[in-house]
Amino acid sequence: MTRRECSSLRIWLYALAVRPADMYRGQRWRRLANCIRFRDNFRCRRRNWYGRRCNRPAYTVHHRWPLARAKRWGWLGFRLANLPPMLITVCEVCHERIHERDINHNGVVG
Repeated sequence: MTRRECSSLRIWLYALAVRPADMYRGQRWRRLANCIRFRDNFRCRRRNWYGRRCNRPAYTVHHRWPLARAKRWGWLGFRLANLPPMLITVCEVCHERIHERDINHNGVVG
């Protein structure tokens, strides 16, 4: 996958093409996740308490809007959760912190 394949418009089209059955293992999800990684330059985008980015190398694509919450909205929620602004690349350390301690993406315990 190249940067050209991940233009802004294509990312949105990939996001709309992902189906629930594709989640985390389908080719459409992999294509979208790779574009999100390219967009974020393979760097962690979570901010710490002081507003600075972690900026470690990152390969995990995280949903800002949890899929468990999105499922309550059905098809629409699934589509909203997979839109590019709702996806962020994070490193493994920050991903564990987000899920273990409920730290939000700005570094605030919530």
